[in-house]
Amino acid sequence: MKEQLAWHAHWKIERYLTGDKVPYNVSEFEHNCGLHAGINLLFALMVGDDTNHFDHANAELGIGDDDTAATGTQTGLQAAVNTAWKGMMDTYPVAGVLQRVDFRSTFEDGEAEFAWKEFCARNKTDGTCLNRKVSDQGTKRAGQIWIIRLRITLS
Repeated sequence: MKEQLAWHAHWKIERYLTGDKVPYNVSEFEHNCGLHAGINLLFALMVGDDTNHFDHANAELGIGDDDTAATGTQTGLQAAVNTAWKGMMDTYPVAGVLQRVDFRSTFEDGEAEFAWKEFCARNKTDGTCLNRKVSDQGTKRAGQIWIIRLRITLS
């Protein structure tokens, strides 16, 4: 018998021009690196040893412009200057269906206008980052709204 737990991350970015209802571009990419501190927080939450939940009030998605390879010992975004964090859209995160959790944030015109190369989900209460993904997704410019989604599935 072989035990296995698979963690699968799926990211999606929808890009809109301000005022448009249809995205001009959508990109999807896979995988991420689970960060040791984030994994430890999940276990602490599971057994009741922590109260810093990844709920609507506390979950954030972060963007940075650093392209340093992701490793489990990192504690979050690596960019020194260009980073942005955004809380969840209404009703997010969503969990408890199909062994997954869905995060979703909107970066409005004037927010996170730099190269999007690294991505993270964190608990803003204590700053613990769950994961990190490095993928060059282009540069967000003035006059654009980008919606980012992260779906983590366990199976």
